[in-house]
Amino acid sequence: MTETIGPRHWPRRQVVAFAVGLPLLTAGCSVGKAPRRFRLTSPTGFPADLPPVDWALEVDQTIADPGIDTTFIARLAANGLELEYYADSEWPSKTGEMVNTLLVQSFVDSGKVPRVGDRNSGLRPDFSLRTVLRDFQADGAAIPAIKVTMTASLIHLPRRVQAGAERFQRVVPATSSSIEDIVRGFDKALDGVLRDVVAWTVTTGARSHVAG
Repeated sequence: MTETIGPRHWPRRQVVAFAVGLPLLTAGCSVGKAPRRFRLTSPTGFPADLPPVDWALEVDQTIADPGIDTTFIARLAANGLELEYYADSEWPSKTGEMVNTLLVQSFVDSGKVPRVGDRNSGLRPDFSLRTVLRDFQADGAAIPAIKVTMTASLIHLPRRVQAGAERFQRVVPATSSSIEDIVRGFDKALDGVLRDVVAWTVTTGARSHVAG
């Protein structure tokens, strides 16, 4: 089974060790051993009937709840209250930043929005998309299910009128307790959420843009 560690009751020296690569937290780990780093991918397929649009989209920085906005791979303990983190494994950047990068790339890859960028891109956007990551963790089962929940709000500029708001969620069972299969579950769950966010944003923005 994949070993997990919890954030509570850590001695100070173990917290420091966690931050620099988990050398002291798991049995059999040697001092100085770096954690394994896992990456996720953006969706590559979108609905065939998704309409192309002629406006510019700014994707604001994704906000993530504090317990999951970390490079550590999170899981919810069996008590349903406490967040734990998989040992010797991490994301390449904090969750909010990683998901935001993949969200921008998803819009680019969709080919439906001609001008899209983050808030530092210098665009003069017609719409701003604001997202909050509510869930990004495995559950406490031996072979867990991965839950990804995101809320989205699309703002029509320059009037700053909300064109729509929606909640997106996917729950994907891992195929085993190995960290590789757990990461694959995260990838599949996030893939579905990002695909839905892109489709919803394009169709909602298209309606709002026509309505003026």
